[in-house]
Amino acid sequence: MKYVYTQSYKHRSNYGNNQMTRGGKRPGAGRKPVPQELKKVPISIKLPRWLLDWMNTQEESRPQLIEEALRRQHNIFPKGEEP
Repeated sequence: MKYVYTQSYKHRSNYGNNQMTRGGKRPGAGRKPVPQELKKVPISIKLPRWLLDWMNTQEESRPQLIEEALRRQHNIFPKGEEP
């Protein structure tokens, strides 16, 4: 089966009043910005194999497990999130 496109074919983004029908930058779209002190920063650490094996059996992600353990052990929290 062959598809034949004619000159009357109009691409969605050029249809009507030249406004995009979907996608693109729109007011209010996208993720809301995270406060600078709550942004996650990637780091590289070395952990023993037994600890990684245990972490892999848990439902939470590795970063969640590490963050929660550090919070509990050292009783630390971000500003405005005191226990």
